[in-house]
Amino acid sequence: MTIKIAWFSTGSGLGSRNLLEATYASITQDDLPLKIECVFSNREQGEHTGSDKFFSLVNSINIPLLTYSSKRFYELREKTKETRTSFDQEIIKKLSAFSPDLVIFAGYKLIVSKELCEYFPIINLHPALPSGPSGTWQDVIWQLIQSKSTHTGATIHQVTEYLDQGPPIAYFKIPIHTDSFAPLWKEVNGRAVEEIQLHEGEDNGLFKAIRESGLKREGCLIVESLRYIAENPTILASMANGNLAQPISLTEVIESMV
Repeated sequence: MTIKIAWFSTGSGLGSRNLLEATYASITQDDLPLKIECVFSNREQGEHTGSDKFFSLVNSINIPLLTYSSKRFYELREKTKETRTSFDQEIIKKLSAFSPDLVIFAGYKLIVSKELCEYFPIINLHPALPSGPSGTWQDVIWQLIQSKSTHTGATIHQVTEYLDQGPPIAYFKIPIHTDSFAPLWKEVNGRAVEEIQLHEGEDNGLFKAIRESGLKREGCLIVESLRYIAENPTILASMANGNLAQPISLTEVIESMV
């Protein structure tokens, strides 16, 4: 079964481009049974340098690109549940020429409405373990440092109207207290996260190492999660019915890929 996908991304930076490139390469080179029907972004050309680079990538691989600026939409409106629904209704209209079996969020930076979640089955890449912190990848890493966490990972989960709270489908888990991390943890020992953020920010060595360890595996997680869904298409029905099984660990297969 070939699963048709609509790919949603704000397209802010290198990570967003890498995720799309990894998936597209697996489709074209590894016979991954998927077709990316279209890419949607909530930015338009000229709004952000990173997004413009993302759009260039999309165009270079000949995938239809759809855009609708959330920035311009909310310039004249308050952000409420109702306006969020209105924005998502416009997205649904834009996708009316396509018939995706699945929508994937890969760096899509908007909270979505219940209507969009009920219209499409949607999955999201969240850069934390199923039981881990919520928020952006930056939020997650600072919380990991603050709590002195021993592991991190990333999760593919079903999207609901509640941020990062949808049921998980697949994940990977990696240790961040190994020998290579030890000197980096020693450097932040006894320091408050607020102090690290103020003086070093995202240039902090531990912050960068945690980010890099997750980033080089996230593309693999998307590819292998999509492969898992394609091989088990009843997952799509389970998403619609709200009865997903326990998530599968893809740690072993992903570690063999990096």
